[in-house]
Amino acid sequence: MELFINTPSEKTCKLCSSDLIIPSVFIDSFIQEIPLGLDRDNHERVFLHYCESCDTVNIENDLRRDSTRILYEENSTCFSSSKNTFKFSEKYEPYSTCILNTKYKKYWKNLKGLDFGCGGGYFTRKLKDYLLEVQGADLDKKSIGFVSKKLKIKTFLWDINDIPDKKYDLISLIGVFEHLNDPTISMSTLVKKLNNRGYLIIAFPNLNSLSRIISEMSKHKWDMFLEPGHLFIPSKKGFVNLCHVNNLNVIDYYTSSHIIRGKIISPSRYASLEKSVLNLFLSSTIFRQIYTSIFKLLDFLKLGDISIYVLKKNEIF
Repeated sequence: MELFINTPSEKTCKLCSSDLIIPSVFIDSFIQEIPLGLDRDNHERVFLHYCESCDTVNIENDLRRDSTRILYEENSTCFSSSKNTFKFSEKYEPYSTCILNTKYKKYWKNLKGLDFGCGGGYFTRKLKDYLLEVQGADLDKKSIGFVSKKLKIKTFLWDINDIPDKKYDLISLIGVFEHLNDPTISMSTLVKKLNNRGYLIIAFPNLNSLSRIISEMSKHKWDMFLEPGHLFIPSKKGFVNLCHVNNLNVIDYYTSSHIIRGKIISPSRYASLEKSVLNLFLSSTIFRQIYTSIFKLLDFLKLGDISIYVLKKNEIF
């Protein structure tokens, strides 16, 4: 169900502070069974507020207006999903294109990094293989307990303001940026925490993904708009502008998709069908190669589900 109504509670874009389009799009979505890896409930109701200036989509969840934080604290539904990704990665690559390109391995071996919003530790472990030292931070006590025990690295409950200034050469936010209540202030703060010529790796849902494009044909709309913790989905234009304002250069951009969910390219998502696809992925080498190659093609065209930016801080003399 989709209606156009006036919802004045969100007045300015979270990414560029421009006025938002009013009226906004209202989506009332119900599904019988939730696909693997999603945090949404069966019923979600959101307002989408489009920014005419930078094309970012701002999201207001009407059913969970005051309860989204609990999703990312102890006993959250998110930990089990990120833990599954970690365990899956012990045997298979969980993404169509690796979130961290191997070309950086030889350049970053002396760097110290922080995985901010580390979850179950998939990307934290990836960084550990690339960097001299890595730490993890998360809201969820279960997450940091698991990462600390499993990876034997230092972890802490996150607060962006508690990150020591100029201690890290690299900070990563994988699936975190779209959850930040004030991304402009958070980005400015993160840059201050980096050493000169430090790096940020930021990954968030891709507004230009094929999944989003074909979901427009579905009454359910794009799942990334319906995840209760998602407060906005940045456009490429808006995000790059925010980087430039904060003295950051984009040195790499590519896309990827979370292939361990068994997702298929379809206007709607069917949990039972995706489970069957995942079982085929796990049991058949030939199917796994064909399935992965389809999503790699999307990444080649920059149409994958996840936008990944590697950013470098300009040196300040």
